[in-house]
Amino acid sequence: MAKTNLAIFGLFLTSVLSACGGSSDSKKNVELQNQPPNALINLEQVSIDLNNSVTISGTSSHDPDGDVLSYKWSIKTAGGDDYTLVDSTAETFTFTPDDFGVYDVSLIVSDAKSSSKVVTSTLTVNPNAQSYPVAIISDGLNTKIGKINWFSAQRSIAADGQLLTYSWEIKSKPTTSSSAIVDDSKIKAYLIADAVGSYEISLTVTNMDNKLTASKVLNIEVDDVLVNSEPVAIISQPFTTYGTNQLVKFNASASYDSDGDDLDYQWTLTTPTEVQNVSLIGENTEFVEFNVDGLGEYQIGLTVSDRLLNNETSQTFTVTNQNLAPIANAGADQIVAMGTPLILDGAGSSDVDGNASDLTYQWSLVSRPLTSSYDELSSPKFASESQFSFAADVIGEYVIALQVFDGVDYSTVDHIYIEVTDNQRPVAILGNDIIVNASTNLAINSTESYDPENAALTYLWQLIKTPEGSTAELLSVTNLSMATLSVDIAGTYTIQLTVNDGIQDSLPETLNIVYTPEELFELTVSGQLVDEAGLPLAISAVGGILQKKSVSDENGQFEVLLKSRNKDAALKVLTFSDETILSTILRIPETDDIQVDLGEVKLPLLQRKDISLAACEGYSGTEKVKVYFYLATDGYENMKFIKPVVAELAIGQAAQAIKLPAKGLINMRLATSISSKIYVDSGEAFFTHQYQTDDTQSDPLLLTICN
Repeated sequence: MAKTNLAIFGLFLTSVLSACGGSSDSKKNVELQNQPPNALINLEQVSIDLNNSVTISGTSSHDPDGDVLSYKWSIKTAGGDDYTLVDSTAETFTFTPDDFGVYDVSLIVSDAKSSSKVVTSTLTVNPNAQSYPVAIISDGLNTKIGKINWFSAQRSIAADGQLLTYSWEIKSKPTTSSSAIVDDSKIKAYLIADAVGSYEISLTVTNMDNKLTASKVLNIEVDDVLVNSEPVAIISQPFTTYGTNQLVKFNASASYDSDGDDLDYQWTLTTPTEVQNVSLIGENTEFVEFNVDGLGEYQIGLTVSDRLLNNETSQTFTVTNQNLAPIANAGADQIVAMGTPLILDGAGSSDVDGNASDLTYQWSLVSRPLTSSYDELSSPKFASESQFSFAADVIGEYVIALQVFDGVDYSTVDHIYIEVTDNQRPVAILGNDIIVNASTNLAINSTESYDPENAALTYLWQLIKTPEGSTAELLSVTNLSMATLSVDIAGTYTIQLTVNDGIQDSLPETLNIVYTPEELFELTVSGQLVDEAGLPLAISAVGGILQKKSVSDENGQFEVLLKSRNKDAALKVLTFSDETILSTILRIPETDDIQVDLGEVKLPLLQRKDISLAACEGYSGTEKVKVYFYLATDGYENMKFIKPVVAELAIGQAAQAIKLPAKGLINMRLATSISSKIYVDSGEAFFTHQYQTDDTQSDPLLLTICN
């Protein structure tokens, strides 16, 4: 009995001691029961566009034991690279990605003793509009069979930090055509249309790094040589916004007629309802200008006509009293020898309502050859210096962009195309298309082809198109500038010429010979070409639309046989061109005869004028300007002059000898992008250029430019 009581007492003592914490092993077991926390990611959105932000939070994470949590975030890009976070230990943060793609967002939460498992959520960042390039090419073309049609992508825009590559392709063409695009991966490409009909050309530009693309389609309508094609009206519009009381300028000089017909122009202006009495100056010429003082949206309209067909276009612009964005001018496209530095100058940029000297300039690289590693413009920034020195690292094509800033608004981007070569490309030249009305052996001449470095040329003649069933042959020798074509059946024959200077080929040149057995109307036109003093002019090209060219002899005498299927413009105009005269179109007087003698035909001879440029007090525009000198038709009955003389003048520099037509009334205009005005001493924007018997004598003229 005593033993039993003793055992019970021992068991009781053990229980008491245990309840009082007498066992250290049991205490350790209780401490090891801490449970790890659970991480949970809350994404405000699972998909956003670039340049937007998303809130990322771990507030839903929890600890079973109620312990305080700490956070460790990490983000990886689609390529597996770690994205640097400003605060990777915050409970909640805002994430603004700097590139599109898929991001893995990971979180680990910890209490004082243990950590959770890694949890990951996916965030998709989509490209925004600024991520994509912009493909820009010209509007549709009207052209002729056998002609070379050029396309340029140089105004296309790359996304920030990207360079562009280019791809051209034919999306559709006539079923009988075998035409292909040449240089289909270059900035400039071309196509020789070999069949009448519609062609659809597509340009795709690609950001070199992120591979995003943009496309643009160009439509081409190709007519037969003898079909009168509709002219094309094009308005050159440097601004879309103008200030009140600003001189507004538009020009139609880019308009064209693929038949070579002389164009008539008609401008119209639609104003806001509250604006009245806006007077157009030059409403029937290539250039129109006017002042506007009323706010609102205007529409300028242009109709061009070849007197048989018309074409219309229009543009809208706004007049505002707000700051006007400046205009960037990167300068003319350039061809430069490899190893020769090229100074790019944006000094031609302007600010209509500010001082051009206050502009800042940013040059950036848009594209380079695939073999190039040129990176001088990898981090573009605005600077007060307008110039930039460019030195290419490899031969090929480069496009560089310029943007200017006036302190309030940024300009649109202007581009300059630079071709870098170790040898200047030779130039192949053929005459105008020819019409014949009988089978013949026709001699083709290319004596005007040349090499800029005066290297000897070889000639590759090709007959690239003949009428179906023709056995025509083109006889030529590689070192001769002449070839002979045996025209045998009716239809169109297209000859292509490429010249070579021993290093590289020229761009191809084409010529159409059209054999039409139809009865043709013919007119023989003769006369004598003279200058203002009555002295005979021997010039190299007297002809007409789709006519074989002739020359005037040493006495100025010429005779041209004009032919046409209809009594149309081909029988109504003569063309005169030579380096000594201003290219001229002459309307032939109406006649029912088959021969007309025009007698003396006075042409404007290009003579010296020594021109310098000064600035008005307070002038704030660019230091260098291009001045366009147009010859008025006063004193030249039934004539039209095809192109102006263009000269670049700099304020304060020595007089520049410029060849201008004499005698003649010369109208002056500045580029439409420049709102300044230019005058002679009389305060007029025109002057009379007098003829000089001795053209070696100085003939000074001071021009003044004002705001």
